[in-house]
Amino acid sequence: MGVTAAIPDEWSPTQLSGDRSRGHFRVVGPRGHQFDVRWEQTPTSLTVERALDRYLAELGKLARRRKLSLMVKRRVRALEGSRRDPSLQTYTWQADQTAVGAAWRCDVCGRLVIAEVVGDPSTLELPARALIAGVTDHPEGGWTVWALYGLVAPAPDSFRLERQSLMTGHQQFTLSNGAEKILVDRWGLADLVLRSTTLPDWFRDREGTRFAPFRARVTPAEHYGHTAFRWDGELPIAGRLSRGVKALTRLQQPMTRISGLLWHCPNSNRIYAVFGEHRGNACNVFDVADRMRCHPQGAAA
Repeated sequence: MGVTAAIPDEWSPTQLSGDRSRGHFRVVGPRGHQFDVRWEQTPTSLTVERALDRYLAELGKLARRRKLSLMVKRRVRALEGSRRDPSLQTYTWQADQTAVGAAWRCDVCGRLVIAEVVGDPSTLELPARALIAGVTDHPEGGWTVWALYGLVAPAPDSFRLERQSLMTGHQQFTLSNGAEKILVDRWGLADLVLRSTTLPDWFRDREGTRFAPFRARVTPAEHYGHTAFRWDGELPIAGRLSRGVKALTRLQQPMTRISGLLWHCPNSNRIYAVFGEHRGNACNVFDVADRMRCHPQGAAA
């Protein structure tokens, strides 16, 4: 989505929605603190001050529905200077809860961001300053970082989040750039699932439908010192013709090849996979895999 934040390890994400143009995520801390970040691509005619007025007015409506009074104060000294954005506006509100927050517009990407921390007012300002300072509102270097529950996948800016899946023991991103797709997966409890089988056999049994249309070869590889396997495959002629016809109806070029990297990280006891369908250039798939880190660098296996 292009918006990232530096979050302490003990905090946990609970909500994620939206896309590049508009969205919201929430993380919750161990002391009951709640950090919300909202962003929107708005016209420059909407100033940060007016956008913040609109947001606080909506909070006021919600408070009245719950028969609460909302007290608002603009400018929070502890947050002044927390960011270099010249449009920075800080505020605090109090109803049945207390929050301190900031709003700003990025000069580079034009996004308008509102970030706030809700919690115990006596312990609120210090974490709020650090969290708000750690928000990055646009990707840098041509890459966007996608992250979910510790699964971090940098991808070229041209890719968009098509789908995300969060299940017990399995997380997945599906990223797309037109008809080109990249799937990023992570599974837990690797020591248990690999107890009586090999990594490639386990993956084929679980995800075999991914490769059913393709003639694929698997070769041993390595990923940052971990045992890995590389997949390279292409559709047979009949499959290419079938996809070509379907692609014509969508005015897209057919994806006729598949490539991917599968590896086991003993350090984190997890299995990772990055796979993509493409037309002959697999560099995006392996560039994503190369930029992923499955465990902190320097950790012992």
